[in-house]
Amino acid sequence: MNSWKSINLDRQFGSQFILFLSMMTTLFSFIVIYLSMSAFFPNVSMYDGYGWVLLFSVLFLYPTHKLIHYCPCILEYPKIRPALYLKWGVVPLISFKINDPIPKRLYRLTLLFPFLVLTSVFIGGAYAFPHYAHYFTILLSIHTGLCVSDFIALKCMVGSPEQSFVEETEQGYDILIFKDY
Repeated sequence: MNSWKSINLDRQFGSQFILFLSMMTTLFSFIVIYLSMSAFFPNVSMYDGYGWVLLFSVLFLYPTHKLIHYCPCILEYPKIRPALYLKWGVVPLISFKINDPIPKRLYRLTLLFPFLVLTSVFIGGAYAFPHYAHYFTILLSIHTGLCVSDFIALKCMVGSPEQSFVEETEQGYDILIFKDY
């Protein structure tokens, strides 16, 4: 297999830009989602008795997001290893290392799966518990901000051959294709 394209999000966009874009996406999505929620629940009074649940939910949002990334690959790649490291010496990050290249279709599903699952959970929670819909709005907007780097990676994969494979490296991602000689 030959490398068709290498993607390094930090080098292409800069980690500060991705962080800024994530924070702006979180803020903008909170405004849009909260206004939409207010339109759906105009006469519902909001309760704030479970702020500690919101705090713990925010703390466990990132690990949950990363574990859901892992879910589509469980059956096909049982030897995936988790790795914990610090970014900027402060921010704990989790990554899952796959030693083999995976098909592009599966990789796209892996990138989108946390957004689809947790968005459905938070929207369903807001409808099930309308008095606490503002908590679900906060969680959904923070999670949307977490998904920004996944969306950027998906955008970078647009245009690559459909039958290609994706391999994670220390520097980012390599899109691999079979080349006939």
